[in-house]
Amino acid sequence: MGIKSVEVTDLPPFQAGFSLEFCEGVNVLIGENAVGKTRLTHFLEDFAYNICNDVNDVFEESSTIKVSLEGDSTNKLIGAFEFEGKISNSLYIPETQVVIPNDAGDLIFSLRGNEISIKKPPITILTALELSLSEKISKIINGKIEFNAEEQKFYMVKTDGTYFRLSEEASGYRKLGVLGLLVANGSLQPNTVLFWDEPENNLNPALMSDLADILLGLSRNGVQIFISTHSEILASYFAVNREQEEEVQFTVLYKDGDIIKSNTDSRFDLLRPNALLKEPVKLYEKQLERGFGNVL
Repeated sequence: MGIKSVEVTDLPPFQAGFSLEFCEGVNVLIGENAVGKTRLTHFLEDFAYNICNDVNDVFEESSTIKVSLEGDSTNKLIGAFEFEGKISNSLYIPETQVVIPNDAGDLIFSLRGNEISIKKPPITILTALELSLSEKISKIINGKIEFNAEEQKFYMVKTDGTYFRLSEEASGYRKLGVLGLLVANGSLQPNTVLFWDEPENNLNPALMSDLADILLGLSRNGVQIFISTHSEILASYFAVNREQEEEVQFTVLYKDGDIIKSNTDSRFDLLRPNALLKEPVKLYEKQLERGFGNVL
């Protein structure tokens, strides 16, 4: 299952208290700026990382873990997590570039475990679903990313055999290529939790449907996914591309005065308040108004 729920008691901007339950498939977080989507994602990733690296041996099944912040004299409770089963790996893909080119060896812009995961060599045994997802990504970007361990550098290797430094590839393809690399080297096995902040950045809208399909495929393979997004197109594709048995939960974070609240729904079109759906309507109304004005 992975992470079942979180309760935050004293963490900006959730000082008034905040709780949320999650599904075991794809969790899509939306909301306006400064409502805590990225902060919540980082908090969850921090928990997942510590679970899979420190306490899995103690908590093999369902458990609730309280998180405290050490102070001068006392520990201040800032939150509690409930999880089920075993979390074997935790990965975070930031909204900015993942790989930073460097003459002495490429740097990984990531949180903790990603540097190890992204530098692992491809494995020879993949499930049919993993192989299909890896091939789908390679077809989209017309190649794959390879890591040269001797040079400590990443290269984009095209299907025709040409290759060049990853930094020279289009940013959207780099992003998909990193995901393909993680699939190919076995980093996204069942019981992994994947966090991705604004995956739509630098990605052509024509590829949003493919991205949703790939992530839905990973969720079928037992990967729990957390996405924060400002893209109505990407969120909508999760809604229309998923199969009936696939779990997708849409959550909106919003401000009620100074308090952060949330609503969830399995249907994106019924989620309220939903600025991602409201803005296209406002744009359409302005286009109509402008069109009629030109006629008159």
